[in-house]
Amino acid sequence: MSYIARMALRNLTRNTRRSVLSALAIVIALALIVFAQGFIRGMLDQTADNTARLKTGHLRIADEDYLRQERLLPLSEAIDAGPELDSIIAGLPGVRASSKRIRFGVLLDHDGNNVPAMGLGIEPEAERDILRLQEVIAEGQYLSGAGDELLMGRGLANKLGIGVGDTLVLITQTAYGSPTGANLLVRGIVESGVGQLDGTHFFISLTAARRLLDLENRASEVILMLDDPGRASVLAGQLRQELADAGYEGVAVLGMKSDPIMAYMSMAEAIYFIIYLVILLVASTAIINTMLMVVFERTREIGMMKALGMSERSVLGVLVLESGFIGLAGSIAGVLLGSALVLALAPHGVDFSSAMGGDANPTLIAGLVHPQLTALAVVVSFLLGLVLSLAVGVMAARQAGRLSPAEALRTI
Repeated sequence: MSYIARMALRNLTRNTRRSVLSALAIVIALALIVFAQGFIRGMLDQTADNTARLKTGHLRIADEDYLRQERLLPLSEAIDAGPELDSIIAGLPGVRASSKRIRFGVLLDHDGNNVPAMGLGIEPEAERDILRLQEVIAEGQYLSGAGDELLMGRGLANKLGIGVGDTLVLITQTAYGSPTGANLLVRGIVESGVGQLDGTHFFISLTAARRLLDLENRASEVILMLDDPGRASVLAGQLRQELADAGYEGVAVLGMKSDPIMAYMSMAEAIYFIIYLVILLVASTAIINTMLMVVFERTREIGMMKALGMSERSVLGVLVLESGFIGLAGSIAGVLLGSALVLALAPHGVDFSSAMGGDANPTLIAGLVHPQLTALAVVVSFLLGLVLSLAVGVMAARQAGRLSPAEALRTI
């Protein structure tokens, strides 16, 4: 077997340019696949994290009627979020953080400039471990808990032409449908890179939101973050039972997988995998052409080897090993190049916010994506490149195997 391997290596060096170009096709394809997988993995993971922190948590407690009408933000369907609920959540194992929230729609006014917006009443200290707004404040300071202040997304502030220290008028309705309003001081400007948050949201303390909306001891929802998100379904069942035992009726406990965004993400992963395969198949044409050219150019040589007693199996082995060596070299170089590209860009991220529409982007996809390199992506990409190369070698070898020595030696 060793002489067959030596013969295959020698054949590759007989036309170095052709061998290098064939390997280069695999290098480029696998580098693209590793980078694309890292980029998409980073984008999907960031989107899932943004969805959990801003919208669903790992678990979410809300009234069933509220969830059915959620797009209308029905304040009348808020749940009782008093000490009894606090006690139930505190006794649930594996809860890393929890926070009560009130979502409400408003009209913001500053110097006659009116802009609709989404308000979120939050518990400032609890949200330090969930929304983590204190990490993305571009100007000003985090909420102190006072009732006359707010944090605002950069895009929303730009629409209003407002900055830190300015005062604006908030106009909305209470849970009972009565008009209400307040004058609020802009304490800080948030710049998260998530279009939906920066362009439409502002944040006030839960205490201020309850007072403004007549929702004493109530909340639209309660968000729970877990130590192990994989146990969400188990803890959801336990929490439902404890809420039922405590007399909470019509209250739902949902995991983040119930959100439509997560279903779209699962579908997207399947589509992206198909794209990876298409990239690899396009690259394989270079190896296919190379190996078929090898067979056609060396038809007489193949016939001579057979005439001198070289078995068909050995001839096939030479051709398969030639293709395999090209695939091995290209696969190693390709995954190394792709991995290096991902690792180089991961700390700084790839900014494609302009392609996402900036603050007008209605999704929870961040404009700055930090690619993530995974061992699975590297291993799978390497194996795909190597297996494809060997498969092409087998195809070429079968073509050579059909030649009889006499026919091959008559070929010009």
